[in-house]
Amino acid sequence: MSQGTAASDACGAASSIARMDVSELYARRSARLRSFAATGGGMAGYFLFAAQLVDWQRDYLAQTPLAPPKQPAPPLLIDWRTPPLAASVGIADLYWQRALDALLEAWPRQRQNPAIVSTLAAVAALERGERETAALALLQGDIASVGSAKAPFFWAALSLFWGQWARLRPLEIQERVGAARDLCPLCGGAPVASLVAAAPADGLRYLHCSLCESAWRLTRAQCAVCEQSGRLQYWSLDGRKSVQSESCGDCMSQLKILHRNETPDIDPAADDLASLALDALLEEKGFSRSGVNPFLFPGASPGDAA
Repeated sequence: MSQGTAASDACGAASSIARMDVSELYARRSARLRSFAATGGGMAGYFLFAAQLVDWQRDYLAQTPLAPPKQPAPPLLIDWRTPPLAASVGIADLYWQRALDALLEAWPRQRQNPAIVSTLAAVAALERGERETAALALLQGDIASVGSAKAPFFWAALSLFWGQWARLRPLEIQERVGAARDLCPLCGGAPVASLVAAAPADGLRYLHCSLCESAWRLTRAQCAVCEQSGRLQYWSLDGRKSVQSESCGDCMSQLKILHRNETPDIDPAADDLASLALDALLEEKGFSRSGVNPFLFPGASPGDAA
């Protein structure tokens, strides 16, 4: 699939915004999730469930890519204030709804948890307008209106659309000193985690969007939510340097920070999912997750898909 302008890995570019090839990202993520499934103990079933979602995204992308604009389109203006691909702008596009239909049809029913089969039937029963309303609520953070069990299926289709949409046009980036960078400058999505680059951009930190899979640079030692730096702490489990959590004593938020120089095949969504114990530790200390993981929404249990 053509990705429009040069789409580079967030951890290998010095640009303030990076857009890794979506198919490559899915391949890396699926492999990472399956590696966790092999050693995941009680979460092995959920890692496989997430890997199946990613495999479907990659297959659908290869078979039914989003059509590029028929006429040359102007660059996307990135002004760090108004995301050009905001949820309210793209939600009416039927691509994600057709993708969701394909996902419901393709998802294997045999040997699946009855709860998943019931969830798929509930999503399939929704009318087009009901799906649009539910999807917009989900993108705006209203998970209760959708349900944590349905959310990963909706998100897989929505992210597949936004991931391609964010790569069909070049960018015109207007850098602004002091601009808020807590949300994705392309689509307004929340980050899933932050990633510290390996060579050739060692040490640069990027926030990775949970929706369009783009990444944008954020200064190290700065809270990803309130942008303060005076009361930051870094936490890890078993001395693991590749996965840490950055907590902020000012806004009481926490977000994972992953180090690719320590683990080259690390993936924001997969490694965030694999380090839920670190979230539990920080929750006990009063810190709240600020990131959104596309495989696990509040109220869902990792055992649901086992």
